[in-house]
Amino acid sequence: MNLEHASVYEFFNPRRTPSHEDIMRNIRLDCYVAIIGRMREAFPRAHFEIITRREENSTLSPSMSLAWIWSARKITFNGFSRMFLAELKTRPEALEALRRLHAIAERQLVFLVCYERDSKQCHRSLVKEYIMKYGGTEHHGTG
Repeated sequence: MNLEHASVYEFFNPRRTPSHEDIMRNIRLDCYVAIIGRMREAFPRAHFEIITRREENSTLSPSMSLAWIWSARKITFNGFSRMFLAELKTRPEALEALRRLHAIAERQLVFLVCYERDSKQCHRSLVKEYIMKYGGTEHHGTG
């Protein structure tokens, strides 16, 4: 596993507003629960946001029913994606968490952490996509 990310802290210049690319680079998906200890050691100044169903205060996880449907593979990842993003849009606390993470990512590296090793088939990739597309603002469109 490559833990190097030399440019992570380069743009933290208070005289410059971070760009969309800066923020996108600062929201990382390559950490999952099994390795979080090592990642925290490697990136001591980073923010780690655990977004699993098992985390009591996680507002950025799919509902229990949607998580079950997805884990049983009763729907495709595209179907899961549409349903999960629709859930996020209806939760004021999730929208607030998205805004908060966007603001944190303007200043420091953020790791979205879940149990899935492969972020391509995990809701954390959808959380990052939503943050990058809408900046944590409420969005009622279909896409």
